Amino acid sequence: MTTATPDSRKRRISMAFNAMDGSGKGRLGPQDVDRVVDELASSLGVDPRSADAEAFRRGARHLHASLNKKLGRPESTEITEKDYVQAAESMSTAEIRAMVDPYVDGLFELIDTDDDGSITADEFAHHQTALGIDQDRATEAFSSLDSNGDGKLGKEEFRKYGRQFYQDTASDSAADNLTGRV
Repeated sequence: MTTATPDSRKRRISMAFNAMDGSGKGRLGPQDVDRVVDELASSLGVDPRSADAEAFRRGARHLHASLNKKLGRPESTEITEKDYVQAAESMSTAEIRAMVDPYVDGLFELIDTDDDGSITADEFAHHQTALGIDQDRATEAFSSLDSNGDGKLGKEEFRKYGRQFYQDTASDSAADNLTGRV
């Protein structure tokens, strides 16, 4: 049984902040976004200056700027975890879509290493293990995300989970599996 609670959504949004705040300083600025993109690209064996990494960088910067816009601040302002959560929780469905889609699209391009327009279980596992998630958990997470069982995640399917990550109040949201949690 799925339990709905605003705390689940808040936890998930906090998790997103903490994933980007790799320095642990409690504030997220554009330089932090760039560092996370560079580190993820490098851990995947992708040149941080490649077109795919740059697409992800644009999406990540857009996400950061969107949160600042919601807070009524200049787009380059550093954001605390509290502000990140407040801004994301106050966004409408349309605002979440506008904020998340470019980010998820960029991440999709980075993970889709063979550029065939889909993420396979192997590509997903490669991404997840780069984040420190073990292979078995990554495989299980992929299976839970592959709702139609075709062995791949299309861009729209990936977007759906990206949006759910920021919107769903279920304590056991399928979107949690984007981070390897099952």
